Amino acid sequence: MKDTKMGGMLLMVSSAIAILLGLLFPGGPVIDPVSQFDLVDASQVLANNANITHAGSLLFALAMLLFLYGLVTIWNAVPAEGGFGTATRIGVLMVAFAVICFIVTTGLNHAIVHISTHGIGSEQSEAQAESLALALQTVKFGLRYIAGTAAVLGFVPLSLGMSARLPAGFHRIAARVAFVCSVLGVIQIIIAEHFHDIDIELLYQVGLLFAAIIFVWVIILGMALYKGVIQPPKSTLGAQVA
Repeated sequence: MKDTKMGGMLLMVSSAIAILLGLLFPGGPVIDPVSQFDLVDASQVLANNANITHAGSLLFALAMLLFLYGLVTIWNAVPAEGGFGTATRIGVLMVAFAVICFIVTTGLNHAIVHISTHGIGSEQSEAQAESLALALQTVKFGLRYIAGTAAVLGFVPLSLGMSARLPAGFHRIAARVAFVCSVLGVIQIIIAEHFHDIDIELLYQVGLLFAAIIFVWVIILGMALYKGVIQPPKSTLGAQVA
């Protein structure tokens, strides 16, 4: 029971931090807004706000580690038997993979800022440093794309499985809303990949809205775990992750 409450609390805290940093991180809607598809400007914004970038990246990485603990709690709170239990656990694994990818991108943020600010060596030119920073920003862009895709795909079975596990009423409705947002997120990714005449920046902003709604649901899910709305099966009480 204590592990369930702790996992629920960490889901709430880590998700709230993720939403806050999504607003306040350099390049976001508050501090020096810039299109994340403009890789040159995106990397420069990080360097121009070096202290915020370093602090925000560290805080986000720590929050995502706490989020992983919450995912373990969800895993243990759901029986492995049955289609919905299997769906939930598949979703947990996919979201965990996405979280690890996002954590890696925080290290790239530190590297981009360091290279943009201090260069790569006394004998190297500024142009070479800028090229390397841009290369790292490109790698980060690819990692974020993979992570975002894995996350939205993972939340489809995760939210569907939890909707069957949660009691009827508010918590089940919230899970179904998250399921719909996840499915729409998958459709959005497919559209972005196959229809190149569509405004990609608009699709990205819509995707961020879906992500915010899903994170709000995770906070609600964490609240359910904390309050004991979801109890782990008796066979898993005190057991380790299978």
